[in-house]
Amino acid sequence: MAESNGTHIKALFDWVTEHGGSASKVQIEAVPGVGNGVVAKQALTAGEAYIHIPPELIITDKVCRSILPADSELEGRPLMCAFLVHERFVNKQSFWKPYIDVLPKEFHTPLFFSDDELQFLDGTPAGSSVGEMREKYMKEYEQALEAVEETVLPRSVFTFNTYLWAVTVCTSRSFTDDLVKDHEDARSARNAILLPLMDMVNHYPQSKVTWRHGTSGISLVTEVGLAAGSQALNNYGPKSNEELMLGYGFCIAGNPFDFFHVKLNYASDPLYMQKKQVLEATGLGELRHCITRAAMTTDLLPILRVLAMNEADMHYLGAAQREDLEDCGLRVELNARHLLLLLLGQQRCKFEAVEANLPNIDTENTRVARMYRKGVYEAIISTIDELVSSVRQLGALGSDLARAGKHALPKYIATGGASCDVVLQQGNTTDSSPNKRARTESPVEQFIDTAVITEESFVGDAAFAEAAEQVDVDEDTLLALFLIRALFDPASVWHAAVKRLEEFKHPMLVAEQSEQYADMLMELYEIHSALFPVLSETFADVFDAGQFSLDRFLWAAGVVSALDVRVAVDGEGEAVNGVCIV
Repeated sequence: MAESNGTHIKALFDWVTEHGGSASKVQIEAVPGVGNGVVAKQALTAGEAYIHIPPELIITDKVCRSILPADSELEGRPLMCAFLVHERFVNKQSFWKPYIDVLPKEFHTPLFFSDDELQFLDGTPAGSSVGEMREKYMKEYEQALEAVEETVLPRSVFTFNTYLWAVTVCTSRSFTDDLVKDHEDARSARNAILLPLMDMVNHYPQSKVTWRHGTSGISLVTEVGLAAGSQALNNYGPKSNEELMLGYGFCIAGNPFDFFHVKLNYASDPLYMQKKQVLEATGLGELRHCITRAAMTTDLLPILRVLAMNEADMHYLGAAQREDLEDCGLRVELNARHLLLLLLGQQRCKFEAVEANLPNIDTENTRVARMYRKGVYEAIISTIDELVSSVRQLGALGSDLARAGKHALPKYIATGGASCDVVLQQGNTTDSSPNKRARTESPVEQFIDTAVITEESFVGDAAFAEAAEQVDVDEDTLLALFLIRALFDPASVWHAAVKRLEEFKHPMLVAEQSEQYADMLMELYEIHSALFPVLSETFADVFDAGQFSLDRFLWAAGVVSALDVRVAVDGEGEAVNGVCIV
């Protein structure tokens, strides 16, 4: 809050008292790091009113309209801005002069930042908002300029700069008229009002205050006791530093409501139309989401699950209900988090790149902007940390399931699967199957070792590994061949897990879907015909001709496609791809 001249403050208190208001229990004092604040002159008890404003001192839409002709259609914020400029610059005998005199003459919102100062918003959501705000306010200004006659508000006074001043008075000091409406009027259109003196009470999140109104006016009441000399605080609601900076020109260190936006874009996904239909059918069509330090929006993870799904998931999901997206299997849970980690990692890198190149400027505006940047960055980092922790927890679940010979696969892939949510809550520490590495490794490394078939898994089958080195095919083809090998080798550590997948059919193998997958099937036919019978003749002990038939190869390729998982060992960074068998 900008500091006001002591004489003007005294005049404001006298004016409020003269017109039936009351503020004798408080005074305006300088508050370190804040500017001016409303401070208790005496101890206040819980439930005690400390400022009362009568109806005649409330600036309403009706009051603002008094400067315009009766037939003027100007309303809302443009009307209030025109009124404020008129009362400050034109009406020297204004009834509202004691209030106008204490209003800040300058603000520290980004609307008033220099070009150098605006660089401190680069890479943040607020950075793009400033230009949009100026465009919006220019349209409002032009609307007001057309509605207000030159004789009422000269163009030399009513400039875009003075309009921006008035706009910021509105955004930083106005309240909604819900505060002064009776119950029967509560559903009518909401308009902004100004409450002189009351608007000097500073904001702090979760402060306990109550508003009381009646025919005699409106009172501000503390819900907690205040010692003499302590600052009386208001609560504007759960506002982030972005909202506070853009609308009020200040930020709060460690603001619990700091957030950033993520916008999901899957337009290039080959399954775009199918996923779009599922998202819209389940009420999840919104792709712009807010993430705070504490939590993601409740819709974000279900949406990410859909975006992480492949052809098999989409085919068997069918006409999905919202509850169908709550437990889609461990693989989808991990892939969904991987998608968000990739997106947040990109945002973090952009943020850090801008931070490293900011100019060496220290002004009140840049200090506000730096506090805002810090809050957004911390929200990004805390969300990444939460996701990494979640990936590790899911990794521990996956490795425990694998050791116990259990799984959390969707029903259309294998029956008898555990619910990820249930197992995560109850825990599972059974260790009954072999593990290639020590238990001292991270949960994600253990998960990859025990529950994901990758090229590294070949080391457990020396004959296959040696043959694979001499076969010039892509990774997915090698994984498909390894699945067939494990299916027919009871000695393989992967045999039991692969065996339970034997009845799974990828959509390309479902008769009515075969035409849709014609290109995919043709490619697999060509790969198989290029490999066999050559491999069976060259490595007869590895690639038994009877086992590596075309049908079995198509099945294995379908499993590789359907159970593909991406997970980074440390939760971030380059991901390991493989076949998730739990």
